[in-house]
Amino acid sequence: MPLSAKRNVRCIGAPISAGAPFRGTELGAAALRSAGLDRRLTEAGVDTCWETFGQIICQADELGPWLADHAALCAQVVGDGDFPLILGGDHSIAAATWRGVGRALGQAPGLLWIDAHLDAHTPMTSPSGNLHGMPVAALLGEGNSILSGVAGPSLEAANLVLLAGHSHEPAELALLRRLGVTIHLLNEIRERSLSAFIDEACRNFGERPWGVSLDIDAVDPTHAPGVSTPVAGGLLPEELLSGLKGICRRPGCVALEIAEFNPECDQAGMTRYLIESICQTAFAEDPAQQP
Repeated sequence: MPLSAKRNVRCIGAPISAGAPFRGTELGAAALRSAGLDRRLTEAGVDTCWETFGQIICQADELGPWLADHAALCAQVVGDGDFPLILGGDHSIAAATWRGVGRALGQAPGLLWIDAHLDAHTPMTSPSGNLHGMPVAALLGEGNSILSGVAGPSLEAANLVLLAGHSHEPAELALLRRLGVTIHLLNEIRERSLSAFIDEACRNFGERPWGVSLDIDAVDPTHAPGVSTPVAGGLLPEELLSGLKGICRRPGCVALEIAEFNPECDQAGMTRYLIESICQTAFAEDPAQQP
């Protein structure tokens, strides 16, 4: 269903830092709301409402029940015919977001995963043990049981595309290669463009519904310092904004997730402003995508 036919964009705040190395990401969604994200979305031509934020979760042993509730909420929003905009929160939230979306659709969605990291560790391979480095593996049915045990269909490797990675360990790459996941690292993105790879992925999804999971640390920390695990040399804001222009209005797009915003690490609101611009750009009508 095209976005124009939906009732609302429903913002789901995810106040979670349980998967990150330190606190701060649990404050991200609230910071975006208080700064006036609604206004930017209205300027993009969409009606917006907010869901209840729920309990702040900063400990890993509290994460399981929260993930179950989050998956149920995502399933409800998609089932209602609305468009969920999930705002994190560390990236462990994705383990529930896309299982919930899949439950509502009756099948696993296709997924564009834009991130500096591959997030495909298991407890056996992770150097840090941080859960926000494991959701891709979990969504594929591998690794940590708290993440992989969320009710809903596992992603199909053939319908998962990882984009812009430039910080990973060999074990992650080996797992993803073994499963047959498509990976386009940052050096490949630079050779063509993020837009080109997104266009290609959307064609390959065919009639399958799909979504976008964006870790804001994909952007170079010079431009987006408000993250928990910055990696130098990432995407420039203009590269990301160009790739995401009008993406939520494309046929088949059913959800957008933006993770890892840590306002306690931000500088002069740079990261917050960029996320606001991403949302406005992603939901704006793109004449190039019109029939």
